[in-house]
Amino acid sequence: MACYNCLEVGIFSRDNPTCYECLIDVIKSAWGVKTVHSIPITNSMNDFEKWVRRCSLAILYHSKTRGRINVTDVTDSLYDMELKYLYTTLGKEKVIVVIDHLENRNEKEKTRILNNQPSIHNLASHLFLFNGNEETEGAKVKKFINLITRHAFRALILRFTIWLTFFFVVLFIVIIIVSVKYSKLPEIENETSTPEMPNITWPSTPNTTPQSSAPVLDNVTSQAINTTG
Repeated sequence: MACYNCLEVGIFSRDNPTCYECLIDVIKSAWGVKTVHSIPITNSMNDFEKWVRRCSLAILYHSKTRGRINVTDVTDSLYDMELKYLYTTLGKEKVIVVIDHLENRNEKEKTRILNNQPSIHNLASHLFLFNGNEETEGAKVKKFINLITRHAFRALILRFTIWLTFFFVVLFIVIIIVSVKYSKLPEIENETSTPEMPNITWPSTPNTTPQSSAPVLDNVTSQAINTTG
């Protein structure tokens, strides 16, 4: 599996997974999708909540084969609690609602559904209307795949950001540890440096230069002259 495949998509529904097998194939064809999980919704919220926390992107799926378009905000709606939990846990941008097996799938019908069930608009980023065979709806399926791909790219960027942050934090800690360790080592003198010569004071030498005898001879001559005179 490629390292860039990091998006885990969960399809949450009360319908049988056979109803959205075609949708699963479409999602798997998108770039960056790692796994597509089919999570049946029952009256127990424990498994549902566990799977929501595991997924990077949630698709709330409803089929009109049940007879009505009763996703939320209407009598006998099927997904009031589930839609709110998806929004609270993952955020609006990571929640998509798909209503399948519709004969009328134009913008007018989409607007009517959003007006009657405003929580879809408030708690989910997109609403897609399909006819049960998504592979035959070229432009709409392309838009859906592009949306899945954008989420996969964001998940990839987030993963790399986390790993880079972790790497730099570890590197910073290692640098600090090494710096503290070497700062405590005693200073070592350079063994190749020239040793300092000791300051030695030599004793003074007595002056042995012979003194001149001229003054003595002058005194003797003067005394002799005085005597003869």
